[in-house]
Amino acid sequence: MVGVYKVQQSVWLGTFSSILSTDYPTNMKTSFILLCLALYVAAVFADCDPDGNGMPSCSGSDNSKYRNFWDPTHYWVCQGGSAVSVACEIIGGFDQATSQCITWDKWTWVPPCPAT
Repeated sequence: MVGVYKVQQSVWLGTFSSILSTDYPTNMKTSFILLCLALYVAAVFADCDPDGNGMPSCSGSDNSKYRNFWDPTHYWVCQGGSAVSVACEIIGGFDQATSQCITWDKWTWVPPCPAT
C-alpha cells in the first residue's frame, strides 16, 4: 500500500514540477499559479462566516431550517429560492443540532461556525 502511495505521489509531484519547469512558457506558469491562488481564495471565502447572520443562499429547493447567527429566537427557511426569517413558535431559541425551537432552559449557545 505504501508503494502505491509513493507512486501516486511521485506522479503528482512529477506533473507539478514539469509544469513549473522551463518546458512550459512563462504565461502558462503564471496562469497555473494564478489559478491555484484563485482556488485558494475561493476555498477560504466558502467557509462559515461567524460575523454574518447565517442566511443561506437558497440555491437549492429545500425546506431545511438554518440557524440565524444574530437572533436565536429566529431561524431561516428557504422558500421560492430566497431565505425567509421565521420566529420560533415557542418562547425559546432555535437549536441547530435538532433543527427545532426549544425552551430556554434546554437551549445553550454554541459557536456558529465549527472550530477549525
